[in-house]
This record gives sequence, C-alpha cells and structure tokens, in this order.
Amino acid sequence: MFASTISFYNAQAQVNVVFDLGGVFMDKSFKRIFNYVGFGRLANLVFRGKDIKKTLFSLLDAIPLSGELADIDRATCDDHGRPCPNALLHWMKGNASGREIIDAVEYYYENESTCGKTEKKAMTRIVRTIFDPDMFIEMTNIYQKALDFLQECIDEGHNIYILSNLDMESYEALSCMLPGFFELFDGVVISADVNVMKPNPEIYTYLLDTYNLNPEETVFIDDQQENLTVAQELGIFPIKCCKTGWFGKKPNFNKVRKSFAHWKLEREEQLIQ
Repeated sequence: MFASTISFYNAQAQVNVVFDLGGVFMDKSFKRIFNYVGFGRLANLVFRGKDIKKTLFSLLDAIPLSGELADIDRATCDDHGRPCPNALLHWMKGNASGREIIDAVEYYYENESTCGKTEKKAMTRIVRTIFDPDMFIEMTNIYQKALDFLQECIDEGHNIYILSNLDMESYEALSCMLPGFFELFDGVVISADVNVMKPNPEIYTYLLDTYNLNPEETVFIDDQQENLTVAQELGIFPIKCCKTGWFGKKPNFNKVRKSFAHWKLEREEQLIQ
C-alpha cells in the first residue's frame, strides 16, 4: 500500500507538507465504540439526560494525576473546540500512561464516585477505547483518501512530516498496525515525545528548527482551527481538513487538494517575480 519515492528538487521550490494524524489520516469508529460499550448502557444514560462526552470529560478532570501542566497546555481542545480534560492533557503531553489513567478511573469509581453501575460500566469501557493502546487500534479507522493524497505528495517530491498530539504507546501501536507508514515521512513530532502540545507555539518551532524548515515553504493540514491559527501566526500556510457526509463524516481531501494547489500556484508566481 505504501511506496517510497526519492525525488530531487530545486531547493528554491521546496515544499514541506505537515500532517496531523487524528482527524486527517485516521479517526475513531463510532460504530465499533458503540458496539463495545453497549447500546443499552448508552441509551440508559441518554434517557436519564446524560451528555456522554460531558460526563467523560468531567470524569477525566476528576481523577488525580501527577505531573506539571502549564496554562498554555490547557488551550488544547477537542475537535469541537472544547478544552480537553486534565487526564487527556497529561496523556498527550507524556506525563501519564494510558494504564495509569485507566487504573485511576477504576479507582475513582470504586472509592469516590456515587454513580450507578450502568454509568460506571459505560464510562470505563469508553475510557479503555481511548487509553488502552490495543483498544485504540481496534477502534481506529484509516482514511484511504488521506493515504492517496500522501502518496501524491511523495510522488511530487515534497517533504512530508507529522505533527500530532498523541501518546507514545498509541504511536507505537500505530507503527505496528501500519508497518512502513511512519518511515515514509521525513520527520515525525509527537507531543508526548517532546512534552509539549498543539496549539503551544513551541511544538511548531520545534518542528521547524529540528528539520530546518522555512515556514514560507511549509503547509500544515489539521482538522482543528486553533491549531491552524497558531501555525499561520508563525508563517506556515494553514489548510483545514474539513469533514463531509451525513453519517460517519470523513475528511474532504478534494478541498485539501484545492487549497494546496492554490498555495503552490501563488508561491510559483512569487518566485517568478
């Protein structure tokens, strides 16, 4: 499925394409999560007026975890722009492993929470789909159209990179799931590895400095506007990976291609001038 391509290019026309992972190359399969957690449990919570995601975020804010979080780290949001909970931030920053978070949730439900058995069972299972590396892989869909666009970038001789908020256990599990995938990239920056998360400007400058990238020659493809805004402030061209469809929305790479082609055309005109 993957093929390495070696291309030589004029340094003046260099193009660097930086990809996010979640929401661009892959996403959760809500159907698989739904089946694993159980229709009856979820329906019971909804019937009782529970907002599933709000309940999950409240749980992940309630469990105690060690490690430092700067105020700027709390600017990290989910795909709907909601601030990420404490445990998720620690996980993406590399302060806590998935196993630590799962154990902390189980301890919380056994010793501190007064919620019913249905909520406990449902939320514990949801937590496992996020923080257990094997479950994370089992619940993940890979987008073929994203892989097709990646191959187009390789064929055109562009430099390609990853900049992702992710823990290292999930990254290693993805490496096993997609053998050879990460080797296609000229560089990979994972938040838990460098202990800083998007949209903190430090992780962008780390990418630029580590791989000696000129921001004016670089585009960043992400599904979250706050991450793109910071990239743009640093001189990187932002391309939002929007999702389309009624059910099981998927990234619209036709729009990504159009934005990318428009940027390349403008750059070529500037170079000619």
